[in-house]
Amino acid sequence: MRVFSGCTINSFSVWIAIGLILCIAEFIKPNVWITFIMGLSALIVAVFSHNLSIPSQIAVWVGAQLGIWQIINILTLITNLLSNQDLDSQD
Repeated sequence: MRVFSGCTINSFSVWIAIGLILCIAEFIKPNVWITFIMGLSALIVAVFSHNLSIPSQIAVWVGAQLGIWQIINILTLITNLLSNQDLDSQD
């Protein structure tokens, strides 16, 4: 917990604010899901922020982004493979 000019800020509040701002920004100006995934990752870090140091929180934030992107890529690949099989069976 940090104190700046009489104001107490904890990392949970910071990660929640970052996550919400990024998720809302994605819906205001769509950007190929990049800002949404960054915001979702920040919300995930907020859940674990009480037990992690700041460098660990940043590592979890980056790791969550990479993990979410990998899941999206795998689902996209599976969807494309299944749709190609459907097209081949119609011929």
